[in-house]
Amino acid sequence: MAARAIAELEPTADVIRPVMEKLIAGADAETADRIFNALASLGARIVPLAINALKDSSALRRERSMRVLSKIGPEAAPAVPELITIAQGSDAKLKLEALYTIAAIGPAAAAAVRAATAALAESDPQVQQTASYAVGKIGPAAKEAIPALKKLTASNDELVKMTAIWALLQIGPRNDELVQMALPLLNAGLTSQREMVRVDAAMSLGQIGKAASSALPALEKATQDPSGNVRNAAATAIKSIKG
Repeated sequence: MAARAIAELEPTADVIRPVMEKLIAGADAETADRIFNALASLGARIVPLAINALKDSSALRRERSMRVLSKIGPEAAPAVPELITIAQGSDAKLKLEALYTIAAIGPAAAAAVRAATAALAESDPQVQQTASYAVGKIGPAAKEAIPALKKLTASNDELVKMTAIWALLQIGPRNDELVQMALPLLNAGLTSQREMVRVDAAMSLGQIGKAASSALPALEKATQDPSGNVRNAAATAIKSIKG
């Protein structure tokens, strides 16, 4: 509550930075996440401050800024140009966080398609997987990524392969072969550490419909997820699949 109240006063970066850094440094992981949630609850109002942090020389500040932006989602679209710069950079950890934040912004991050598509061609499987997730979340506007995604469906890395297949389903057009290849990924996605991935997996299974009936046991389990968003998505998916 204190973090949100401070941010609502819209202080300058030099005022809020030491306060927030001290607060987060002394917090455990759960409390830190609550602080990020509190800042993100301000939506578009906090985005300019977060964008300034993306330009900071401190990698830690940039990473924390992206955690807030990813929680804001589509309203964080003004940050896309800076996220593209980070995604094209050499810092692997920041690149992954930038791609994940682009994914969280979704279709509003269409300007990042070229940068995310370029990341698909990198050798790091984790980068390939996160880039696939980013273009999949952007959706139909990421059509230029289709050739690169098709190459990744032949990857020896199972997670890379499955995420590429999932992304192709999101970009379209959808066919039975892709659906059958995607089902194991979506089942696995229901147990991801990332809440957004679990929600997306449940929603995607619901969109597939009756063809995803094999996922019903995993979805039933997901209705007991700690996250209300996941529980709701799983319940909705079960209804869609059962008709």
